[in-house]
Amino acid sequence: MIKTVKVTGVAYKQDGTPASGASGSARLSIQEIDNGIVVPATYTICVGDDGHFEFDVWPNERGVEGSYYSVKIYLKSNTVFDAIIVVPDVEHEVSISDIINEKPYPPVDKPQQALLGAQKAATEAKASAEDAEISAVSASESAQASADSAASIV
Repeated sequence: MIKTVKVTGVAYKQDGTPASGASGSARLSIQEIDNGIVVPATYTICVGDDGHFEFDVWPNERGVEGSYYSVKIYLKSNTVFDAIIVVPDVEHEVSISDIINEKPYPPVDKPQQALLGAQKAATEAKASAEDAEISAVSASESAQASADSAASIV
C-alpha cells in the first residue's frame, strides 16, 4: 500500500462565498515510484457545501524526481483554485495554504538512488541475518533439550 498524506483547504468563488459543489484534481508533475509501486498520477478533489475539501495524496518528499502537484478546482467552467503544491512526508494532515508554491524536493540522481537501494538492501540483509541467528540459537537449545530428554529415558 502506498503512503498518503491528507491535504485540506477551502475553495471560494470570486465573490468570496464557498465554492459549493466544485470539483477538481491534483496531478503529479512526473511519474514517481515508491518502494516498487507506481504513484498514481491524478487524485480527485470534491468540494463540500461549505467550500471545504480534503484529499489524500502521495507525499512528494518520498520521491526521487523532484515532483510536485498541480491542483485545479473548477465550479462549472470557472477556475476557483489553481496552485502548485509540494506535499511533505508527515504523519498528520496538512493545510494546502501551508504547502502552496513550495519548491519541489530536489531530484535524486541515479548513483544516489543506487546507493539508497544498496543501503536498504544491507539493512534488510542484516535484519534477516539477526533473525536467522535467533532461529539457530533456538534450534540448538531445542536440540539440546531433546538430547537431554532422550538421555534421561535411557
